[in-house]
Amino acid sequence: MTPSIETLAEVELLTEDKKIQQQSILEEILDSIQFPQKPDFLPFIKDNNYFNIITNQEELLEAFRLRFVAYSEAGYINPNNYPLGMEFDKYDAASVHFLARSLATGNPVGYVRLILDTPLGLHLDDLIDVLDYRAEYRICEMSRMISYPKGQPHINKRIRYATYMWAQMFDIQKIVGISLERDKESFDRKLFVPMRPYRTCAFSDEKNFGPLISGQMYGNIFHLDQNKQHILSLW
Repeated sequence: MTPSIETLAEVELLTEDKKIQQQSILEEILDSIQFPQKPDFLPFIKDNNYFNIITNQEELLEAFRLRFVAYSEAGYINPNNYPLGMEFDKYDAASVHFLARSLATGNPVGYVRLILDTPLGLHLDDLIDVLDYRAEYRICEMSRMISYPKGQPHINKRIRYATYMWAQMFDIQKIVGISLERDKESFDRKLFVPMRPYRTCAFSDEKNFGPLISGQMYGNIFHLDQNKQHILSLW
């Protein structure tokens, strides 16, 4: 059945409303983010890829577009909910962002962020309680890890090295995260081990990352202060 003119007009209006709303959020992020200084060990080149920390708005927007493309293709998000062609949230304003770029094409091929533990809180605070770790350690949250296209484990490996090295420089002791229980074996190999006591939750954001709703999530943690040899091995 062909949509009526009235239906098409309603869709266009909703899309424009989303666009205005997202543009407002994006501008707030860009206005409030404080980009970090580039540490001495960055950038570095490995496996014909260039790894660096993001220190300007242009590259941050590139990262948001990469997140949109990767998650749309994976079916994690509905692209219709992102009329700007970028995926971002309020926590990006309190994050340190890392980007990998192919030397051959110049295109972004990897990304990850560390959400700093500011008054805004961490993203996983909406899902699990980490007050015990926060009370004892200096923590941050790792999320949105991407290698694009998929199937390039060396990119994730090197970009994790960059984040771990950066976090150590600022005396962060633990990196926390939340993952699907069905992916636990993969995260165990990366030394993201379950938090103790074990804590789980159901993913609750029905608008975004829909495929995760059917999966049980669990809190995990990487012990920066205990895994220094492992970090060096990622190089």
